[in-house]
Parts: sequence; structure tokens; C-alpha cells
Amino acid sequence: MLIPKEAEYLKGMTTPISRVTYYEVTKGVRLRGGILEATDNEALWRHTLQTLHEEFPATQGSEALPDDFTSIIPVKAFEKAMKNVPKKPSLSILNNIHVSMSDGKIKLTTTDLETTDSVEVKPFEGEFPDTDNVVKEFNKLVESQKSEKVAIGVPHLEKMLKVAKSQKSDYVELELAFSDEEDIAMIRVKISNPDVEGYVAPFFVDR
Repeated sequence: MLIPKEAEYLKGMTTPISRVTYYEVTKGVRLRGGILEATDNEALWRHTLQTLHEEFPATQGSEALPDDFTSIIPVKAFEKAMKNVPKKPSLSILNNIHVSMSDGKIKLTTTDLETTDSVEVKPFEGEFPDTDNVVKEFNKLVESQKSEKVAIGVPHLEKMLKVAKSQKSDYVELELAFSDEEDIAMIRVKISNPDVEGYVAPFFVDR
């Protein structure tokens, strides 16, 4: 199992933003059935992993994870392994953490082909929400046509956050106005300062 360097963002998704508690959560990222999951008790993020055990170098003495393997990886161990990923790998596959089992422990291995580093942790399930149910309930709403999909460009999102931060707002409110004839939407942006609002022009909507 390979965890790409791009999944490093998940460590930041485990820090609670508010004191709202919907369920008990053990702080860490959960590896489950080829998916890496993180939650801050309000939002759930999932990252699907590759299963290239044989192609990664420096896997001697380790075993591939079972398809149904489940365990939480503590944030500190995850962060340490991410720091070990080579900054300028000679092969693209080296831009990953290889996850395996060794002597009953989870082994997070990185290498630049000259030096190999490993972080080992004991597997444990801890407290984590029923993420399958979260996805199932969302899909139910989609199937019952209680959802609308609109794509917003990252530059627009960054500008929205920039405005919100400049006004010390703790939220960004998005209001979508739809055109049934052309399936497009215009977005009005509001923040906690009532004197500030923005309008983002039309996006196509998947309805």
C-alpha cells in the first residue's frame, strides 16, 4: 500500500475547528481497505491509495497489508513519515510512503534508494465514525435529487478566503441562484461583515 506525498494535507484535517462533538474520535488518520481517512469531528476527508507492494523498493522483511486491514495511524507518526519522503526523488514511486506489516506493527517506509527510513506503530482501531454510513447517507440525498453540483475554480475560492480573512470573518456563505433554462448558476458570497458581498459569475451545473 502506498500513501502519496500529496496526502500530507490529511494531518491538518484532524484538528478540530470548533467544540462541536458529533462522535468520539481518536486523533489520527485511519487506514481502511485501501482508503486513508481523516476527520476533525465535523468534516470527513478520504484519499484512495494505490496497492503497489511489489514495485516499491526496500520492502524486504515486510508483508503486504490485507485488503480489509483497518487501523488508525497517530498524527505524529504520519507526520514523521511524511517528512522522511525524499524532497527530490529520482523515481516517481519514491514520492510515497510504503505501508506494510512487520512483526505485528504497521511499518511506514520511505527511501531515496540510498537511505531507508521506517516509522513503526502498533495497529489499533480507536474511536472513529462510521464513514461508510456518511457516504451512504450523502449518496441517498443525491439519488433523491436533493443536491446540486457546481464547480468553483480554486482561484475564486482563494479570493473568497482572502476577503473573509481580511474582515476577520469566521465563515464564508455561498448562495447559488439557478437558471433552469441553461443549467447555470451565479454565486453570491457573504461573510460576517454585512457590508461586504461578492458575486461570482456563472458556472455550469450538473443537475
